[in-house]
Amino acid sequence: MAKSSAKVWINPDEVAYKLVAITRTDLIIANPDETELDEVADAIQVGDLDLLGPKDFVISWDDVVKIQSNRKAVDIDVTYKEAGDEESKNVDFASKSDRDHFFKLIRQKPDGEFAYTEKELNRFQASLLPLAWMAGIGFLTFVFYMAAADMAEGEEVEVSGRRGGMKRLVAWLIGLIGPTGVLIFGGILIAICFAVLIMRAADPPINMKLARSRGGRSRRRER
Repeated sequence: MAKSSAKVWINPDEVAYKLVAITRTDLIIANPDETELDEVADAIQVGDLDLLGPKDFVISWDDVVKIQSNRKAVDIDVTYKEAGDEESKNVDFASKSDRDHFFKLIRQKPDGEFAYTEKELNRFQASLLPLAWMAGIGFLTFVFYMAAADMAEGEEVEVSGRRGGMKRLVAWLIGLIGPTGVLIFGGILIAICFAVLIMRAADPPINMKLARSRGGRSRRRER
């Protein structure tokens, strides 16, 4: 990749992030207004990032831990470091060829930062992730059901510790839908996971991964 240029992919039909770009130093994930999408893409290609918004991400390659995808799909999962923790973003490309081009250019980075691996899962391996999700959702459904039952009997749920706002929101939702609502919602999520399990077992994914081959500094930037 040339030092003064960037490569940009846009997907106007995507809801979360319509634009992905790579430069010599950064990975850019952004969601401009559809009316400004081409303008922002053109600006990035000449090195101008001023049109990016506060909710867009400019992630240093030093912070990127790994990038994963299923060869049979069009989305990627980007895992990166932020303040000592790992965060992730999921982005859909407009086509598999766009996704493949994205992977190809990163593999060609001259400093060899990322090693590429590809693995086709068997049916058992493909089933493990949805099974884990089903087990986790089943456990949380039981916990939330018991909490909802206690709240329905007039008991107050204590909310303390980190992320108190999120916990209060969850407690409010549990109280709103009640024990039966918790069971219905949990059952729907488990049914979705079961459908995913059937699809993955019938057509196991081919995992593509670009993983960091050497250490890096943490200097992720959010504009």
